[in-house]
Amino acid sequence: MHKLSSGMAADIQSMISFRTKFGVTTYENLLNHFDCYCCDKYPTATILTRTMVLEWLAYERTKHKSIRENAIAVRQLGKHIVSEGRTAYILPNNFVSSKSEFAPYIFTDQELSGLFEVIDSLKYSWKNPFTHIIAPVLFRLLYTCGLRLNEVRELKRADINLESGEILITHNKQKKERIVVMSDDMLDLCNEYEKKRLVFANDSAYYFPAYYI
Repeated sequence: MHKLSSGMAADIQSMISFRTKFGVTTYENLLNHFDCYCCDKYPTATILTRTMVLEWLAYERTKHKSIRENAIAVRQLGKHIVSEGRTAYILPNNFVSSKSEFAPYIFTDQELSGLFEVIDSLKYSWKNPFTHIIAPVLFRLLYTCGLRLNEVRELKRADINLESGEILITHNKQKKERIVVMSDDMLDLCNEYEKKRLVFANDSAYYFPAYYI
């Protein structure tokens, strides 16, 4: 975790703690970036100003196509500071255009079959010696349980019950826990994978250790 160290650190930490308590998005990662920027450009500033906010967003725009989430994060920070009775600039709500409507892509049965054929055909590689073992299970768990990429990537072995098929998801978007139950076929596959995982990654807390893929 990034150690907050700018003049805005106390306000940023106050907002993160407050939003964590209520189980809503904390914007912690984005505010960590803002803290780093303030350390570099405004090391002694303790009041959130219009200049600081706009210059940071301009800086972020040089690195990303969209700064919508950055704008929301720093706007929420301003609102939080003001709600506690202190002075801060609040970015206008319409500073950036609203997010365009997202149209998910639905794979056809043929495309899904082709995808898993490729995944199942992965060969041993000395650079990534266990990818061919991990990938078939990882992608099937992702697909059959409707998990997000980060939820699968950060899944711990301790969060999987290989008897009941229950998976405890802790790193989700809303910062809340939920339980997902595997199908019988998926559970059988995970039990077979566990036998192999104990051989090559028994020392890792992660179910799909990144070091091995």
